[in-house]
Amino acid sequence: MRVCEQLEPKRVFAYFEEICGIPHGSGNTKAISDYCVSFAKEHHLKWIQDESNNVIIFKDGSKGYETAEPVIIKGALPMLVVIRGAGDIATGVALRLWRAGIQVAMTDLEKPTAIRRTVAFSQAIVHGEAVVEGVTARRAESPDQALELLKSGVIPVLADPEGACVPVLKPAAVVDAILAKKNLGTNIT
Repeated sequence: MRVCEQLEPKRVFAYFEEICGIPHGSGNTKAISDYCVSFAKEHHLKWIQDESNNVIIFKDGSKGYETAEPVIIKGALPMLVVIRGAGDIATGVALRLWRAGIQVAMTDLEKPTAIRRTVAFSQAIVHGEAVVEGVTARRAESPDQALELLKSGVIPVLADPEGACVPVLKPAAVVDAILAKKNLGTNIT
């Protein structure tokens, strides 16, 4: 039994449920991209798929709307969020975002001060890699290396307490998850 089978419109929720069953996001966009191409082929629609797994599907206007202005519906994968801090609380935030299909890069001190180290991605800075709840994080030496790690489905952790990587990574959002008694430099811009 499908979870959404009682919801209307049934066809829309059937597609929604199929899409939800495809692992995607965080550098893993090939399967969802191929699904979209398969959909276009099955429905005899013109499509384009590029090397980055972006897909454009073309559909002519419905009867009576053949000459209307075109409509573009855009979906974007993946979104990147930089999390300042990589201790246990920051790791919890990272896991939640990661499981929602949002790419995450983290920053912390060169010598992290996390107390609950077994549940903190900051240990990737110390040991090169940390695994929490089945999700892997690895130390990245640069923003470029961080982007490469994201492509391989790994959370990058940079020793970058000032957040110098932020302008290079150009994230959609920055989360300050540093536990401190005062603001350590995060500004709303």
